[in-house]
Amino acid sequence: MPNLTRSALLALLCLAVVASPVLGDDADAVRLHLSAVSEREVDNDLAGVTLQAERTGEDPARLAREVRELMDRALTMGREYPAVKLRTPAYTTQPVYERRDGETRQTGWRITQTLELEGTDLEAVMELTGKLQQDELRVTRMEFSVS
Repeated sequence: MPNLTRSALLALLCLAVVASPVLGDDADAVRLHLSAVSEREVDNDLAGVTLQAERTGEDPARLAREVRELMDRALTMGREYPAVKLRTPAYTTQPVYERRDGETRQTGWRITQTLELEGTDLEAVMELTGKLQQDELRVTRMEFSVS
């Protein structure tokens, strides 16, 4: 019987130790907060470039054809760089207005198409960007980030 009493006493003591933080006052509780921070500097290895083909004039059909031809040449050039992803996310046709003598009137059209380049081969992205600029595309955005 003494072993049973000793076991019961030990069980009650363990229960008291486990239950005391739950039943006790939080103000007297010991709290432990652990945190860890790790940093590592990495290079920006992803280049993103947005270029735009644009034409303005009076004949929207001619302007659309010229923009399409520019973009077709750009995509053909871009396909020579398999490490560079190509996207054409936007095409817009907008009227152009002029204000003269207190009146506003439409004087023409502006057509634009956007080409996005993205890749981790920075040299290829920059080389292609230079070629596209020589072929009348205009850079509207260039950014570098971590892939």
